[in-house]
Amino acid sequence: LVKPDLALKDASADDYSAIVFSGGWGMAQYQYGFEGTYHNSAYNGSSITKSIVNDLINDFIVQDKYVAAVCYGVSVLAYAEVDGTPLLSGHDVTGFNGPAPSADGRSQQSRDQLESRGATVFASAAIGDPSTSTDDVYIDGKIITAENYDAAFAFGSTLGKNILADHETSGDAGTNGQPTDTQKPKPVLMVIANQDFYHREYYETRASLEAAGLEVVVAAATTETATPHAISVVEGREGNVDPDLALADASADDYSTIIFIGGYGAASYQYANETTYDNPVYEGDDLVKATVNRLINDFVAQDKPLTAICNGVSVLAWARVDGVSPLAGHTVSSWAATLPSADGGQIQFTRTQIEANGAVQVASGSVGDPTTVEDDVIVDGNIITAENYDSAYQFGAVVAKQVIAISQASDAAAHDSAITQMMSA
Repeated sequence: LVKPDLALKDASADDYSAIVFSGGWGMAQYQYGFEGTYHNSAYNGSSITKSIVNDLINDFIVQDKYVAAVCYGVSVLAYAEVDGTPLLSGHDVTGFNGPAPSADGRSQQSRDQLESRGATVFASAAIGDPSTSTDDVYIDGKIITAENYDAAFAFGSTLGKNILADHETSGDAGTNGQPTDTQKPKPVLMVIANQDFYHREYYETRASLEAAGLEVVVAAATTETATPHAISVVEGREGNVDPDLALADASADDYSTIIFIGGYGAASYQYANETTYDNPVYEGDDLVKATVNRLINDFVAQDKPLTAICNGVSVLAWARVDGVSPLAGHTVSSWAATLPSADGGQIQFTRTQIEANGAVQVASGSVGDPTTVEDDVIVDGNIITAENYDSAYQFGAVVAKQVIAISQASDAAAHDSAITQMMSA
């Protein structure tokens, strides 16, 4: 159950950056211009509430703020009217492609309702990856719509990204409407292996970070094209990645955090691991390992988060800061199975390596919802870790949240310091 914070009649567009309508058939009660009668009386709503909703939508539009909806909530926008014209008339949208509540003795379809109000509705899963609707979010000016619950995460991320972008370029953002250097966090440094990184972890973590408005810079041992584990590439996605820079050219000064992506190739960055991997590719280069360790130390010295997903967590485990693993004494989530074999066929386990370096690794699926690992992300101080590819979207979102919070706190401290200096001058 959800207890609303306020009644719609008490809401003012002046106080918010956007208005968002969630899905569910209950949203029918807010359809201002719907002239039929739903068989379920709960869906008919009241004319007063419908007018309040329509006035709110108009106020957000007048203030050039976002009007957004997901699933059947898009029908509220469809039946809203601005100067007597349906709001979505002439707009492209995505939304629920199934039935609407029955009315006037016949069944209703959500698509038909939207199109009857002049909107053009995309087919299900027509946006982005055709194998899923998780990325089915569409932006048409200040109107943002999403297909259904599967697209909810991307919907929220997209809306947040656009609100932040508008804030940065607004007249209040900086001198002459330009954002100041302190308003946007520094880019995220994402480290992948040149061979055998896990593509889903790279792709979905990156997508989540970028949806939150963060820039991602990809580094590897060299700038040669990086090739992933073939099994890790979702059909329709480009597998190979061209790193933006070599690790030797990266500086912690330029980034807000460092992320190590998993895959067996991550083993090539394990600084203090004295085993010998059977596949020489995973042995890596001592100079590169030292470079990675230096970078980790620099991020620690600057009090910036160290983050990793899946086998990437083992890179942090084998790093050394003042002779100790940065994971020592921390609780982490990570891949619950094997690393590449070493020392003549000996099976290596991620958990064994992590706990040998003083960390505690939680059981698979033990964070949040026990039926899934999608939310298995742990924040322990400045260490952020995630279990595997299924956790990648949430991992990126959590890292973004932490980075943005740190940046905002830094900006606030700088602002307070500037005011103090000005008053004491």
